[in-house]
Amino acid sequence: MSNKLYKILQKEDECIKLLSKVNGTIEEKILMIDKSKISKLYTEIFLEYAELAENNIEVLKRSIFLIWFSRLEPFFITGMNFEPEIKQVNIIFKILDETIRKNKLDSEFRLMLNHYSKWDFIFLDFSVYKYVLNFITENNNLDLSKVSLSNMQNRGVMGSYWNSINQIRI
Repeated sequence: MSNKLYKILQKEDECIKLLSKVNGTIEEKILMIDKSKISKLYTEIFLEYAELAENNIEVLKRSIFLIWFSRLEPFFITGMNFEPEIKQVNIIFKILDETIRKNKLDSEFRLMLNHYSKWDFIFLDFSVYKYVLNFITENNNLDLSKVSLSNMQNRGVMGSYWNSINQIRI
């Protein structure tokens, strides 16, 4: 793992710790997140990933996960809102589109995208990216109970999410 990626991972770990301390009603959680640095840190993380995603499949996986997760789950759960960063979100989707077009997805990324595509509405805003759209519409039928993602340690929020999915199936 590169030094830059390691530093981003440290920020993600900090966000996970800070978010675990957020409690109360939805309104109280939103207020706590707004007053803390969680949302700002997640935005920094996302923007740093966006800078590295073109030449790093691991970073692209993490970037796509963060976009998907931030659109799937409410702010009071994730502390994430990348809507102001729509330009960078589109850059990530353009990179993903090219990666799919060139058939450069590894099996792990295919599995992840297959899972994310079950919530296809999340990707509809990005329908201009035809390879992404085709992948999403054609590959949303994987049975996760038959698949296991290995080594998700030290992979930030994405790793935590997939570890929780793996534990549910055990």
